[in-house]
Amino acid sequence: MRNIRLLQLGQENNTALGNLALILSRVQTAYGVAFEDDIVDAASLTPRSNGQYSIRDLEEAVMRYMRAHEYAEYPIAVTGLPLEDMIASTADSSIALLSTHDWQNFSKFPVIKGLEFLIGGALLDMHEISVVHYDTKGCPNDFCDNRADIDVGIRKSELCHACRTALLSALEKGGLTLQDAIAIYRILDDVAERKVCFVLMPFRPEFAKPYEVIRESVESAGELHPCVWTVSLE
Repeated sequence: MRNIRLLQLGQENNTALGNLALILSRVQTAYGVAFEDDIVDAASLTPRSNGQYSIRDLEEAVMRYMRAHEYAEYPIAVTGLPLEDMIASTADSSIALLSTHDWQNFSKFPVIKGLEFLIGGALLDMHEISVVHYDTKGCPNDFCDNRADIDVGIRKSELCHACRTALLSALEKGGLTLQDAIAIYRILDDVAERKVCFVLMPFRPEFAKPYEVIRESVESAGELHPCVWTVSLE
């Protein structure tokens, strides 16, 4: 397991990062989440002629900060600066950059929900499970060259078939643990506000009434759906 560290790159997003750290710590326990009001100075960085910032320059600034503070976690830096090509995020096995630049003008979702979704995708990249696809599927690995397409991902927040296959392959090869995989799924489920409930019990006739009580309780909780497997165990 590798822990993650949330950092602010530039002078925005501090409150959002504090809330995000609390959310990530609440929905999963596999990844420790460090947040200590770390602010990486971006004042010395020069934008390109189009106003966008070099991803390489931003990554180097974050990694210098990490080395100077002797941090060992996986850095996830959030910035209000525009990344080159106006993409919302970029990540590999060493670092993740997430941009909230102009968020309100291309997404209908709160920025904190978008960041949680992007972090779910960044964790896949941290484990080198990256199957980037240019067609939008609602998967964290969608390229989203049209940034408005990110709303499809936030709404669905689900791994596509290719990415699920890559994750299962990494599990089999030891590239990540089962706890890591569960944590990623929990983050994506939280983004989509998806709830799942499994009820396992022997369905002999004498258990029919207890099951009905469980079913009614589950259904009254909202979008929870009990699954019935009518197999009688002798």
